[in-house]
Order: sequence, then structure tokens, then C-alpha cells
Amino acid sequence: MKIKHILFLFLFTTSLFAQNTDAIYDIIAKETCSCITNKKIDLQNDNYEKIQLEFGFCIINSYSNHKNDFDQPTDLNFSDGELMEKFGEDIAIKMVNHCPDFIIALGSRVEDTEEVEEEPNLFVEAVFIESKKNDFQTITIKENNGRIHTLIVLTFFEDVNLITENLIKKNEKVIVEYFEQEFYDPKVNDFRYYKVIQGIKKQ
Repeated sequence: MKIKHILFLFLFTTSLFAQNTDAIYDIIAKETCSCITNKKIDLQNDNYEKIQLEFGFCIINSYSNHKNDFDQPTDLNFSDGELMEKFGEDIAIKMVNHCPDFIIALGSRVEDTEEVEEEPNLFVEAVFIESKKNDFQTITIKENNGRIHTLIVLTFFEDVNLITENLIKKNEKVIVEYFEQEFYDPKVNDFRYYKVIQGIKKQ
């Protein structure tokens, strides 16, 4: 096969993949708009962090339902803050076609918030293993790749009752939002990092 034919085949295949990816992004954007609408969020008065959290859950839930529809395997690393932020921005651009009022309102809320550089919270998609009460309330979850996480509950957040009232069954799929914080552990007389839960949803 001549070089120009190989090049044409490569460009044609790449173009088809890009079109398919674009179409799936559009589906995720449309479903995210529907999800946000169903949650009846008050964009003017609700806490901005709550809006961000619900927005993130809606995107990830739709992505999880369509990640196997891409022509090439696509598996987002929910622990990569920069990657997730870029993915959210790409979906938000598509959402302008389906729910422009939400995107405009969200943009205005961003402008109203204090311009403080903060590390974005992380997301992980996993199955629920167990919940324990020791010095802190903790949960254990397991990712598809076998990686196990133990996270602690330190502050109140929406749907925290799923944990405190034991409303999640073993092996149920969940999406957990968390951040990492360094605390002093008197048991080992040293500081160590903990994963602190900020939100949890059943899939």
C-alpha cells in the first residue's frame, strides 16, 4: 500500500473517531442538562459548592453510562483533578446547545465567587465495601482496577445520611467526591494524609 493511501486511511479513521467522540460528548452534555434540571437547583441562591458538586455528579453519572460507547477505550481518571476539570469544561461547552440558561447562570456565579486558588476536589467511581465507626466514621470502597480506598467523614454534606444511616449496601456502585488533607495522628506521632468525603451518590 502506498504511503499516501496509508496516510489517507489514518486521517479518515482519526476523523471518524473524532466525530464519534464529539457525538458522545453531546449526549453526555444533553443528559447532564436533564440531570441538573431534575435536581431543581436554584442557581441564584443555592450554595455554589453544592451546585458544583451536583454538576460533577451529573456529568460523571452520564459518562459512566457511555464510556464503553467510544470507538477507542476511554477511561477517565477521576483522581486527576486537571483532567476532570478539562473534561467538565468540554462538556459545559456542549451544554450551551441544550441548557444555555444554566451555563450562563453558572458562569455568573463563578464571577461572583472569591478568586482563591484551591485544589479541585477529586472523584472516584467504585463499589461500596463497608462502613465503620471508630475514632471517625469511615467507609471503604474498591475501584474496578482493585484499588481500595478508606475515606473519613469529618464534615456535613448532602446525602451524608447514606453513610450515617447505613443506606448503602455492600457491592453497590457509588461515586464519591473527596479531598486529601494532612492531619496529625497521635497513634503514630506523625502527620499523615487522609481522604475526606465531600459527597457520595449511589449509581
